[in-house]
Amino acid sequence: MNNEYLISAIISLFKGEKFIKRRLEDLLTQTLGNKVEISIIDSNSPENEKAIIDLFLPNHPNIKYVRTAETESMYAAWNRGIKLATGKYITNANADDRLAGFALEQLCEALEKDESLGLVYGDYFISPEENEDFEAAKSKNRRVIVSREFSQINLFNGYMCGPQSVWRRDIHTKHDIWFDGSFDIAGDYKFVCEVSKRYKIKRVRHFWGIFSLQGRREQRVPKCWQNTS
Repeated sequence: MNNEYLISAIISLFKGEKFIKRRLEDLLTQTLGNKVEISIIDSNSPENEKAIIDLFLPNHPNIKYVRTAETESMYAAWNRGIKLATGKYITNANADDRLAGFALEQLCEALEKDESLGLVYGDYFISPEENEDFEAAKSKNRRVIVSREFSQINLFNGYMCGPQSVWRRDIHTKHDIWFDGSFDIAGDYKFVCEVSKRYKIKRVRHFWGIFSLQGRREQRVPKCWQNTS
């Protein structure tokens, strides 16, 4: 494992041209700084995201970019990105979502403090505005999602770990637990079910980011998140 990076953020990219610049800026300005690795999987997107990404690559060696010949499911793309990742922890970074500047540092800290935890998650804002950042959403009192506390029993009521969870890379490398690439939706739900058999999962009570409603029909994001209430 490369100790240079504490966390690897996986971006599954498809029809994300209008979001990718702000998404990269959002990740590059995290308080963890250059301890954040960014793995971009361009899943044969028909748009010109690569031209924007190329502006970042010369000055940011922590960004990895791969384009696939075929369009994969979001979960297959996540698996591909995770295999490229070298960070101790992993997070998925949807192209149109945003994080609080301190989010990755503090979520990683929660995992660092308790080795029995495999995955942590928290609360988030819902934004109807394209490319709105965390501070703007907070100042505008956007609708909030207060996540349910985790338990295996609560999994019967649906997925509760939200769009910005952070988990140990060891889940994949030591326990061979991956996302099911054959799924179009609910692959994260299945993943969390498997993780819960080996690790504790914890809600860390704070607002960590925003879930954007923009572009959800076009991007390959679970439909269960498109209608978040």
